[in-house]
Amino acid sequence: KVVFLRPLGLPTSPCSVMAARDSLDKEGFFLCTDGTARSMQAVRRSAVLAHAIGQPITLFSAAPTRKFQNAARENVENAKALLKAIGIEVAQTKVAIGDPTTKIIEHGANYQTIVVSDGARSKFHRVFRPSVAFDVFRGSDTSVIDVR
Repeated sequence: KVVFLRPLGLPTSPCSVMAARDSLDKEGFFLCTDGTARSMQAVRRSAVLAHAIGQPITLFSAAPTRKFQNAARENVENAKALLKAIGIEVAQTKVAIGDPTTKIIEHGANYQTIVVSDGARSKFHRVFRPSVAFDVFRGSDTSVIDVR
């Protein structure tokens, strides 16, 4: 189930949420992963959608500091292997160093759709303690899917 909200609406729905913005002139799905099982599930689910509609896939992970750069590379390589196992091709992988929210919005601006995954948190926590996914959802000018 997908719920469409206004760009600044609170994504408190228990299901996946999409903010559809004026980015149809762009191409590709920008799939973000932090390496957790939940984000890998989001990568798989959104890659199936991207593949079905013929959109190229870019996998992305942000490392907060250089110390975590190798972990971010491992995140995208593991996601790439997961998609390869189900027959989905990845156009490219990217890793950035810095604040994850900022880097996702910055790099994802060139794509039709940014895909993020909100952690397994309650509606209460999503409202009062925003996550990276929530901040990307609110701050991006590109369409964003928050997979739950």
